[in-house]
Amino acid sequence: MLEETNLEIPSLEYLAGLFDGEGSIFITSTTNKYGKHHLYLRVGINITNKYIPTLYHNRFGGNIGTIPSRGNRKIQWYWRVSGEDADNFIKTIQPYLLIKKYQAQIAIDFYNNKDDYELSLVGKELMGILNRRGL
Repeated sequence: MLEETNLEIPSLEYLAGLFDGEGSIFITSTTNKYGKHHLYLRVGINITNKYIPTLYHNRFGGNIGTIPSRGNRKIQWYWRVSGEDADNFIKTIQPYLLIKKYQAQIAIDFYNNKDDYELSLVGKELMGILNRRGL
């Protein structure tokens, strides 16, 4: 196994390709203490190699952390970013996406229209359909 400190910084195309296969794009909701619903854009990647989330964090910001192992599953490392940073990330990698190109376009459209709650709900529903397993 290569030493992590000896690995080269990967190209944008590599990071986009890895995200295309292993990443996630979500439009999710939260409710504030006054009962008002808000929708927001979030992207991330979960992977068992701790080096990969660090690459995304160093290049795009966001948060990194771990998900504990369960049963026979290994510990997972994650990178997540939301809001404007998520929008910027998606716009940066969009030209290189194949599998997630439709999710990326919905995410960009959502962020451009985030102040229109009804239209944002449509984007959330479309993203949910595209993110279902097996599609």
